[in-house]
Amino acid sequence: MTKIAKKLGRPGFPYTKNMTQHILNCVDKGMTHYGVWKSWPDKWKVGDTPSKSSIRRKFNRVKHYREDEVNGVIQTRVAGWESWETELAVLAYKLCDGKLATATNLFFESEPDSLRNPMQFQAKIWELQANGKLEKVYSEKSNIVRDWKTIIEELGYTLVNPPSEITYHTEVTALCPFGHTCIKAARAFELVGCNLCSAAGQMSLTELKNHPLGHTPAKLYCVQFEDKIFKTGHCSMKGIKHRGKNWPPFKILRDNDTILFEARRIEAATHNTGFRIPMYEPLKGNGGTECFEGKHLNKILKVIDEETK
Repeated sequence: MTKIAKKLGRPGFPYTKNMTQHILNCVDKGMTHYGVWKSWPDKWKVGDTPSKSSIRRKFNRVKHYREDEVNGVIQTRVAGWESWETELAVLAYKLCDGKLATATNLFFESEPDSLRNPMQFQAKIWELQANGKLEKVYSEKSNIVRDWKTIIEELGYTLVNPPSEITYHTEVTALCPFGHTCIKAARAFELVGCNLCSAAGQMSLTELKNHPLGHTPAKLYCVQFEDKIFKTGHCSMKGIKHRGKNWPPFKILRDNDTILFEARRIEAATHNTGFRIPMYEPLKGNGGTECFEGKHLNKILKVIDEETK
């Protein structure tokens, strides 16, 4: 609601569920808020229509918070954590022996429709620890000594002139799988990863197309598992075997060298066919929502081949 609307006692524009879904579809297609405004369907232009600034605000909420409608109520971020959310966060942290990155994944696997994001989850854990409401399960003071060199390398980074001894707070330089240079404390590689990769992941296709990160070398792939389920996606130039090191055995059907923008664009084209299955359990938390039943294989391969011409 704008300041003027508040003064006049008027609510913000009453977007319907279909309107919200339409904006979400436009976000997934890489459109800007201006493009959404220009292409607003004629059937919704009858009577009261949203202004360009209203669509811009709605677009940003949908884009950044994946706004959804539940039981007729538009939900975005929740101001405070519900008690059950806090209990679930604590349980995930304890089950993962205090390993924050693993606990984060477990939390969102358990609550895939959560309105939180990973940084909010981690901030909540730190808040509970600071207030003495959650004991730190794992720390450098424990008897377990973590091999940070191995941990960083297993995450796909290539260390550059590493020191002889690396503790959790040692600042190290490493190249991420996409070739970006990262300089940060060792444990930050596990907690937040590469800042540039994270930034690229948050960009829409339109933004990525005109950004230097969009020209980063990348691979577009399609792999099929032994049960005929197959997956499309993109990965770094380290290759598909590195990306799928924790997957069940698979066969590589397509392995195309390209740039990040093109890889994401074509991957999105395959996903937008509407043939994806909700979740492939063997890949849960590791690409399980990017899979298809075997009967759609020829259709998806055709999309890939046509888009890569």
